[in-house]
Parts: sequence; structure tokens; C-alpha cells
Amino acid sequence: DKEKLKKALFSIVGLLVVLGVAYATSEGVETPMKDGEVLSAAGSRLVGTGIRMFYFLAIIAIGSMLFASVKKLIK
Repeated sequence: DKEKLKKALFSIVGLLVVLGVAYATSEGVETPMKDGEVLSAAGSRLVGTGIRMFYFLAIIAIGSMLFASVKKLIK
């Protein structure tokens, strides 16, 4: 079904956009860890990307729920 495919593609593109924004806003800084190892700049950036992506998706989910609730109250 073309409509289902279109929705799936829209969702995947949306996630990729959020991932791109999260990656672009993350910093990569070498960080010493407690065991004496050093977390590389690339590893640090990936960790930051994961954390930011979680925050962005949580904000989007909460915003969607609030929007749906307000829209339902108005009707």
C-alpha cells in the first residue's frame, strides 16, 4: 500500500533528521575515565549524540501528547 509506505518513509526520514541534528550539536572531547583509559573524541561524540537524541525524542513525544490533549479538549 502506497500510503503505508509513505508514512514509514516519513518516519524514517524524521528519525534521520533528529539523528543528524543530535550529531551536529554534540561535541567530541577526549575524556579520561576512572580506570585510566581515555575515551576518544569520536566515542565521546557518539555518546553525546545518543543522549541528545533521547532528549529530542522525549521532547517530541511529550509535545505530541500535549498537542493531542489540547486538540481533543478544544473539540
